[in-house]
Amino acid sequence: MERETSIAKIITPFGKLPEFCRDMYFRGEKYSCRQTGEVYIQKDGFVKTDTYFNAFSIRKWRKCTRIEDLILQIRVKGAGRITVQNDFRMEWGIAGHVLAQKEFVARGESTVRIDLSKFIDSDGILAFELDAFEDTAICSAEYVCSAPVQDVNIALCVCTYRRESYIETLISEYKKYGHGGVKLFISDNGKTLTDPNVKGVYIFPNRNYGGAGGFGRCMLEANRYNKTAAQPLTHIVLMDDDILFDFRVLDKLMAFLGLLRDDYANYFICGAMCSLDQPYLQYERNSAYHGGNDFIQHGAGFDLRAHHLCVINEADEEMTHFTHGTAGWWFCCMNVRTIHPNNYPFPCFFRGDDLEYALRNGSRVITLNGLCVWHEPFYKKFSNTAENYYLPRNCAVINTIYRPDGVKETIKYFDRRMRACIIQYDYEGAALLDRALMDYFQGPGFFAEHDAEELNRELSKYNHKMLSFAEALGEYDLENIIWQANEFTDSSKFVKFIRVITLNGYLIPNFLYKDLKISGIGFRGRSYSYFRRKRVFNADTFSYRGYFTQINRRKAVIVYLRYKKHIHYLKKHFRELQDEYTLKLPELETETFWEKYLGL
Repeated sequence: MERETSIAKIITPFGKLPEFCRDMYFRGEKYSCRQTGEVYIQKDGFVKTDTYFNAFSIRKWRKCTRIEDLILQIRVKGAGRITVQNDFRMEWGIAGHVLAQKEFVARGESTVRIDLSKFIDSDGILAFELDAFEDTAICSAEYVCSAPVQDVNIALCVCTYRRESYIETLISEYKKYGHGGVKLFISDNGKTLTDPNVKGVYIFPNRNYGGAGGFGRCMLEANRYNKTAAQPLTHIVLMDDDILFDFRVLDKLMAFLGLLRDDYANYFICGAMCSLDQPYLQYERNSAYHGGNDFIQHGAGFDLRAHHLCVINEADEEMTHFTHGTAGWWFCCMNVRTIHPNNYPFPCFFRGDDLEYALRNGSRVITLNGLCVWHEPFYKKFSNTAENYYLPRNCAVINTIYRPDGVKETIKYFDRRMRACIIQYDYEGAALLDRALMDYFQGPGFFAEHDAEELNRELSKYNHKMLSFAEALGEYDLENIIWQANEFTDSSKFVKFIRVITLNGYLIPNFLYKDLKISGIGFRGRSYSYFRRKRVFNADTFSYRGYFTQINRRKAVIVYLRYKKHIHYLKKHFRELQDEYTLKLPELETETFWEKYLGL
């Protein structure tokens, strides 16, 4: 008998998730899960594994790995019937059919094996249902194959800045996991962490050069580690620090990596981002980049408890010449061979480092159900410097190098952001956008010569002073604040027409203005909320804080004229900038540069 390898184990719900998330693991009736990993089903109850974490992604495994056979192996106690089903996507919806059935009676623990090898070329997902004829237990269940699995050793690479509680939780979960093939590399950009004295955990005090600096440091350390390690790293996983993570998903990832076909060996494996607020909600599986700041988020808003969405979530979106796949660095796995001496991150501090790296490496991305982290949604993380400086500046560089019509896409993006800032009376944001353009004009030398930590401190003066609701709006009740902040539409088509022809009220005299209105913060703000208002309170309904902005026509005119002058410069000198960035930026993406940049 050939040696078999477990490639996908059935797992019970993660203990740190609420009860209403259990449908991400199982669906059924009259069943319960134990901390030991066993699943108990009462007589006449049933349990199904056609779920986000436990369905077997047969098409992805067959397409990307070397598996030629497949066995479902279940250890059971009791009596019942096991039915294996294949579900897949059709143009009109989700279809499915039964592949195999087997009844069992087991007075002690017994193993039921169902050979699925003849169904290896199926589309979609495989899953099983167990119907209990009497009280029955699933002691364990897994899919196995006989293909030889290559050794896989992973470093989880985390960039952190003064988030000690998240790191403590991560290290605690790592200790429980206890897999010798997994190391934990932590770039401590805040230099506040102490050595936990845990085997396999490595902490590197680092300059605060943002996410790019932290992940760049981890890449350097991974290559340094491999020079002397008895068991060198084969892969790294780049992860954010402010996440919740179930280490058990690494078992599936490592099996997948160990079986990857050679033509997929250098692909990025991208894990999904789920919401910490609503853990069953997928914020993004991965995305496609269309230039400017135009991202299409695949799988956005999927309720991963829903069976049909889990099947749809397995899709591979087709990428064209004009669309590029991205792999977010909240969970991005890559082969260490990718990190050769001339292939380190773009030193952009943060926002866009993962996008540029994906584009540079061919935008080759694989996603797989069950690989995810739980993360604070981006809409809860509005930052003036991030949205109006770092992202525009870095996207301008990316468009310049990688997009065929980069100048038009960049101008379109900046125009959209500038209009939003002026409409929202956010003249600090408008100044940041202008600063982003001017720094971009300085070319690659700017990124090499400026102290990124000092620059970030300098830019922080443009951030708004945040006030609590009680401090800023004592006379308002919370329900009224939230209602106004989420009021997104005009009261009538006529009002919208007036807004358009008066530049959202800028051409209307002051005596027709009212005093105060409440709007959503940042990109949740809507033009209607600022129309004919002298002041607006920009409310973050998640943190119960916000800031005031007020109309200033003089500032608006000054900042807009200065901005148009810089846009004229961009049009005139774009080809020169394109040549400079294309020629010189690769010099900043080398191992030699990064060692000097980080002072190592």
